[in-house]
Amino acid sequence: MQNSQSPVTRVFKGRYFPYDHVLKATKGQIWTAKEELKNGFRWVLGNGNDIVATQDPWLRNKANFKVEQNQLYVGQTGKVPSLFLPGEKRWNIDLIQRNFLKEDADEILKVPIPQRMMTNRVVWANSTNGLFVVGCWNHIGLTYDWSQTEFAPEWLIQKLSTTTNEEKVKICVVLWGIWHWRNKKVWEGKVVTPSFAMDSSFRMLSKWTQARKKHESSTQENVAVTPASRTTKLPAAGVFKVNVDASFYPGTNTFAVGMVLRDSAGTFMGAKNCRFWGEVPVSEVEAVCVRETLSWLKDMHRHNDEVVVESDSQLAIKAIQGHSLNYLEISDIVESCRQLLASLPKVLVSFIRKNANRVAHEVAKIPCLANSYNIFTSPPTCLSEALSLMFRFE
Repeated sequence: MQNSQSPVTRVFKGRYFPYDHVLKATKGQIWTAKEELKNGFRWVLGNGNDIVATQDPWLRNKANFKVEQNQLYVGQTGKVPSLFLPGEKRWNIDLIQRNFLKEDADEILKVPIPQRMMTNRVVWANSTNGLFVVGCWNHIGLTYDWSQTEFAPEWLIQKLSTTTNEEKVKICVVLWGIWHWRNKKVWEGKVVTPSFAMDSSFRMLSKWTQARKKHESSTQENVAVTPASRTTKLPAAGVFKVNVDASFYPGTNTFAVGMVLRDSAGTFMGAKNCRFWGEVPVSEVEAVCVRETLSWLKDMHRHNDEVVVESDSQLAIKAIQGHSLNYLEISDIVESCRQLLASLPKVLVSFIRKNANRVAHEVAKIPCLANSYNIFTSPPTCLSEALSLMFRFE
């Protein structure tokens, strides 16, 4: 599926799908297997030239990744680029809204169009066909018809509003466990069974409960709690620091990234924010933050400067620093970051706590047109307080 040049892929391609992709094979047993497999596969949008907009699975937020079955689409075989504005990598909003059902049009406009040259590829979208998630719920005695996944949020809300407090805690632990072990698999390659995942998650709950009771019994009333630090250390002499963060615009299918460059004395050296089309996962947006920052440093010819790029997304930083494989959309962004870092030998990426990254978030929130950017050579007014609190001296 992923390595088109492997000997096995080339043999099967020559025999069963010489002029197309495996998901469009029409011969022999591989066709039968394809029909089972294709339910869990979808396209990752690159240039879009291989993807039929009204037939192929490419909409990441739809249950079957396709547009709805509707008479409106019969006979349409246009590829995804036919939905772009002429000569641009931007959605033709008017065309899409006139020719697609509203739900499909909304989902199409949520898909970010890669601005760099990317190839289309097919990925397995449902880890282990969803068996891990089902096993997690079954492990605590909660069952649900997972063929009706589009109604799962309603089921969850109804369950939380009618069940006991004890069961609410169980549900929260399961949700946390699924999220935690999903991240372990994506970023560290660790795969565990549902029973192991849930047992370890409930052990964490038990330890947390015991620690909380112990803390409460030993803490006197009215003791002041020191808030988490909102400052970050000054870099060493001669080293620059860039803080990066993202901001979302609900209901607009856009997100923004912001970055602020300072020298070793904490002096403002410049800032930039950009806004992009697309409704994508937070981890993907945070990786875009790092990529755009590295591109900015390269554009400013800071190849010989020592720079630390700080992000409050530990997932994004670990992905960029690591070597794990991920075939979803974020893999293209992570690979771009790695290539940029290779061209900037003195630049490092590092994790910082969110409460010490306020300055970048403020820049990300500054108004900006979609698919455009702002450059700041002096501190914007909104940064005055954040900059004054930013650094601590040691």
